[in-house]
Amino acid sequence: MSVSQMFREFCSNLVVGSALRSTIAYRVGRIVKCLNEDFRSSSSDTANSFYVGSYGRNTAIPSVSDIDAIFCLPWSTYTQYNA
Repeated sequence: MSVSQMFREFCSNLVVGSALRSTIAYRVGRIVKCLNEDFRSSSSDTANSFYVGSYGRNTAIPSVSDIDAIFCLPWSTYTQYNA
């Protein structure tokens, strides 16, 4: 096996597979949907949320142990709790 073939194999082993990506999207989507229903009267499972960290930068590896996400709350919620 050539060095370039070994490197390609090495790189392919670092890619998060589609099954894991689907599981992550499903789990995060359930959480985001609950937050949107509670804070925005929306049933969206993607709106107002962003992946951050290694997963958000597409630098996560298949053994990723946690997913960092941000959910943007309405301004009225900030003012309510800041008062």
